[in-house]
Amino acid sequence: MANPNFVAGYIVDPNAEKEPLYLLLRRSQRSYLPGIWQMVTGKLNPEESASLAVQREIFEETGLVCKEIYNVDVTMFYDQLKKRIAFSANFCAFANYLQPLTLSPNEHDQYQWCTFSEALSLLAFPSQKETLEFISKYYVLEKPHLANILKMDAVQ
Repeated sequence: MANPNFVAGYIVDPNAEKEPLYLLLRRSQRSYLPGIWQMVTGKLNPEESASLAVQREIFEETGLVCKEIYNVDVTMFYDQLKKRIAFSANFCAFANYLQPLTLSPNEHDQYQWCTFSEALSLLAFPSQKETLEFISKYYVLEKPHLANILKMDAVQ
């Protein structure tokens, strides 16, 4: 069984005032793929579980601590930097859009809480759009099955 190289955390406020809102971050000009909008992403540290990595990455990139995180799926893609096929473990995390955010300036320079259609139009990669559609259908519009909820590890 292959371990994922990356994690992706799709942060959603399913209870926002008018409709669910999805958090997107714009990559800074100092980063790889500058200026694209994305969800929280990151690499796993050696010996780190994907569930701990997504919690850590969410906190490092936004300052948020999400109490409800769900295992969604795995995406395979070509990693242009390492010139290899890579895997991303994808998660859905619920948060309140009114919580203050603190961006990691080396990674992101802007954030936006978006409607579903706004988020779809901002995401660059088809696989990210497909995952967002899956999350919207099975984790936001429907109540997620508790079999998919993560046992929360303590973030160090």
